[in-house]
Amino acid sequence: MSTEENTAAEEQEKGRAGKKHSFIRTIETALAVYFVLLAVLLAAIFGNARRTMQANAGQTLSQAAATEVWNLDRILEANENALAALLRGNADIPMLSSADATKRSVAAQNVLQSLQSVMTTNDIQYLLVYDRSQKIYLSNYTSSRDFTYADSEAIKSAVMGLADEGAESAVSRWTWSEVEGKGYAVRLYVNSSRIIGAYVPDSYIRKQIVPAGDLRSAFTDSSGRILWQTEGDGILTSGADTASGNLSPAGETGEAEAFPQNAAMDVPSWTEDHARYYVGTSSTKGRFRIFVSLSAGEVLGAWQIQQILVLLLILTAILFMAGAALYMRRVVARPLQEVLRSMGRIENGETDLRLPETVRASEIWQISEGFNRMMDTIVNLRMKSYEERIQFDEATLKYVQLQIRPHFFLNALTTIHSMTYQNRNEDIRTYIELLSKNIRYLFKGGLHTVPLSEEIAHAKDYIAMQDMLYPGNVFDFIEVEDSVAEYQVPQLIIHTMLENIYRHAVSADRLTSILISAKEEEHGGEQMCHISVEDDGQGYPPAFLEQIRQGNVQVRPDGHGVGLWNVRKTLSLMYRRDDLIEFGNKKPQGTRVDIWIPRRAKRQSSVWKL
Repeated sequence: MSTEENTAAEEQEKGRAGKKHSFIRTIETALAVYFVLLAVLLAAIFGNARRTMQANAGQTLSQAAATEVWNLDRILEANENALAALLRGNADIPMLSSADATKRSVAAQNVLQSLQSVMTTNDIQYLLVYDRSQKIYLSNYTSSRDFTYADSEAIKSAVMGLADEGAESAVSRWTWSEVEGKGYAVRLYVNSSRIIGAYVPDSYIRKQIVPAGDLRSAFTDSSGRILWQTEGDGILTSGADTASGNLSPAGETGEAEAFPQNAAMDVPSWTEDHARYYVGTSSTKGRFRIFVSLSAGEVLGAWQIQQILVLLLILTAILFMAGAALYMRRVVARPLQEVLRSMGRIENGETDLRLPETVRASEIWQISEGFNRMMDTIVNLRMKSYEERIQFDEATLKYVQLQIRPHFFLNALTTIHSMTYQNRNEDIRTYIELLSKNIRYLFKGGLHTVPLSEEIAHAKDYIAMQDMLYPGNVFDFIEVEDSVAEYQVPQLIIHTMLENIYRHAVSADRLTSILISAKEEEHGGEQMCHISVEDDGQGYPPAFLEQIRQGNVQVRPDGHGVGLWNVRKTLSLMYRRDDLIEFGNKKPQGTRVDIWIPRRAKRQSSVWKL
């Protein structure tokens, strides 16, 4: 085509494009102006309303938090006063350690009377005195739904267990403790002779401090760990649905939820997801915090004028969008339907058909033009790349399928079953941990690479698991140079070698050595990672080595040889080279496999990688 003809064609194409107009630009401009005005108006309305409502909610939360902390400190102070009255000048408590049984009996009766006399209010639920030398345990409690005889016995076991553990001399502060699934605020005075303390059940604390209405509370320790929180839409809702009634204790939903230690205190703040507005206050008596919150809906509330304005804005937006929709249907939807119909016919085999060019919108016209040019190119291309991709993914699927070895899992289950009869509980736990790591690693298999250090770590786990099956029968030595630790190698390449060794070389009646080394060296004119895997077993059959040399491995019905052959196929697919692996026998006996890994793979699979 001459220069004049090219110029004329370009001018004609520009003229055809110039007759089109951009519906997208038209819609974008109109919508941008509208939504800017809408955003400014809404920001002014909501901003003012939000500030006012947050201020009111913050005042309510602060008052509620202060009231809850006051009630909590009142309870703790009452118990502190009871402990002080019990300890103040009480000569009977030391007599519990007397060698004279009569004196101990009289002292015990007097101490019990003292316990009863100091429990003057309902705030004191449980007091105890435990003489460690004579193992005399005295207690008194207020029987109620919050505290029962069973609770008393559970605490007694816990305190005596604490004494048996040899608790050091200390004056305790109020802390939190769980005894048989029930939480308590606890203060214990502990020395070498006795333990004196008070337990306040969480159910009693809840009744005294939890507010009514829409407020939700969370009770935490000083580190922010949530001990319990109110049911429903609490500050942290993930621990809310429990069978305990109206509160959610920590630990019933997995790991305990927690506020960060730097959570806002005494200042109203939003949670990270802005779902709740809260205030936190610290107890002056114990290492506890109380967080009181309202949901976002309860803070912002409802306001009539704003609702009317929002309704008007929504109606306006609907009318505006209706007009835009009619325009888009005429200019965009109908032409696109025609384009789609034409594309469907092309997909059904009418490759000579092209998209229509009789459209008004310049964008759709450009799409049609570009698609038609692309179709002209595709029709003239060969399908070699698609065939290659299909072959590669089929090889990848076969590779993944080969990693799911039934005998590996059956042997593992048999090993676990055998250890149960030997009461090797610790070995079973260790074996299962190693097995879970191996399974997790196996199921990630595919034609992709991982750092050599990760493959070596997996190999060590695999050897450790097999050592429990062949205790004292395998000597392994692994040496990896630092320069190749992060080399990218095909996943499971060393695992396949090890599995072959354990399957064919290792036995329970002899010592087998396994040596693995990795270093950087030149191979085929390129710096590579050289991995060698050796053993001192019986060696490869000569027939197998000859098949490898000829590239025609005959896989037995039992799968013998398929793993090693698959490694060679993997290296060929990923690096496009056939000189990266060598199989051989050592003298006097044993096998050796040498593998060279280039720095970069030519192709990896992303289809099967998990």
